[in-house]
Amino acid sequence: MIKKSFKATWQAQYQAERDDYLQLLNKDIFANWGTNSKPEWTAERQFMMGLNLFYSGLNDKDAQGFVAKGARMAERALQERRFESEQCKAGFPLNRGRLLRTQAYTSAILDGTFTFNSALLRQAAVDHHDWCRPYKGRQWDSQAQAYYLAAVRLSIIADDLQTARELLGAKKSFKWHEEEFQLWSQWVEARHAGGREWDGLDEYFCRVRDPNYVPDIFMEKGVLQLELGMIRYKYQRGTALPAGAWPTIFEMIAA
Repeated sequence: MIKKSFKATWQAQYQAERDDYLQLLNKDIFANWGTNSKPEWTAERQFMMGLNLFYSGLNDKDAQGFVAKGARMAERALQERRFESEQCKAGFPLNRGRLLRTQAYTSAILDGTFTFNSALLRQAAVDHHDWCRPYKGRQWDSQAQAYYLAAVRLSIIADDLQTARELLGAKKSFKWHEEEFQLWSQWVEARHAGGREWDGLDEYFCRVRDPNYVPDIFMEKGVLQLELGMIRYKYQRGTALPAGAWPTIFEMIAA
């Protein structure tokens, strides 16, 4: 059972930074397109700012605006295959995976549906996994492990349980992300057996969704907050999902 509420914190943060949000919303994200070597980061930043506003509940109009800007950046970068350009190719295929993830989530939010393009999510999972393949020994650090687990979450959201099980069963050590690894491992096996109980999710979710939570390891905190909320909503409520899924998820994360 979730007991803590962070709504007031999200609201206070927005109110303190209201002018900055407005300035950034009006800024042309393509002004430096020719020199932007990380369009996936630009797209995610706009998307995350929109989510922060949704969590505050104080300005859904501007929240939609930020999400739309993130969607436009992701769409253009993917259409022009920017991730393979000379400036960006060092980040391939992770940069493409992050762009695909942003595109899939922003499209669903802007459409007001809890329906995802599974092909985008599956390819995003492949890209995250492929990025992690070369990392061994000391290179298998908290960042590599976090991106690997991102592939697991993407597979779960795409309803690709088999891939999630294969990734989790690859006999890799998750020294830096043991808690999350165990969380998904236990759930995937229980789900495979037809179960729906998920011990430990709420405790982990409540900790990560705290806007003041500062992890001592690499973590895509904003993405993880959203995906935990999405997965929790989807699987703890069965298949009969109401039309207003996103407001429910945003409130679940913030309330």
